[in-house]
Amino acid sequence: MGIVAAKKRQRAAAAAEAARQSQAEGSSPAAAANDAPLPAKRQRVDPATSAGERESLAGAAPTTTKAAVPASATTSVSEAAVRVDVEQHKSASELLAACGAEAIKRELARMGLKCGGTPEARAERLWSTKGKTLNELDPRMFAKKKGGLGRQ
Repeated sequence: MGIVAAKKRQRAAAAAEAARQSQAEGSSPAAAANDAPLPAKRQRVDPATSAGERESLAGAAPTTTKAAVPASATTSVSEAAVRVDVEQHKSASELLAACGAEAIKRELARMGLKCGGTPEARAERLWSTKGKTLNELDPRMFAKKKGGLGRQ
């Protein structure tokens, strides 16, 4: 059953109850229906609106919790834009330990290289670019989708 049908059923039940109460008190059912409080009008909220904004629109005090904020939203623009410097590291495993799997994946995607596989395989792939330009890399390393700084 849809929400609209459920709301109509609730209103009809409330009107019937008000009519019963008014008949018991001696007034007319039409007067009782007019005296019944109207349901609160709901605002349409954009699905992209944050939980805090929805709560403030509803009149409640906004609450924030660490779990309510997705991890991607907590990453600042400057953190996402940081490039991985392969030249600073002595091996692929050191690169992985220092930068993390997600940073390596972002750098591979930025360069237009394949960014799938295990974190170790991604670190090896990024490590193999050390000291090379994009034109010197094996064409099989590039992702099939065009984008990033890779060959187009």
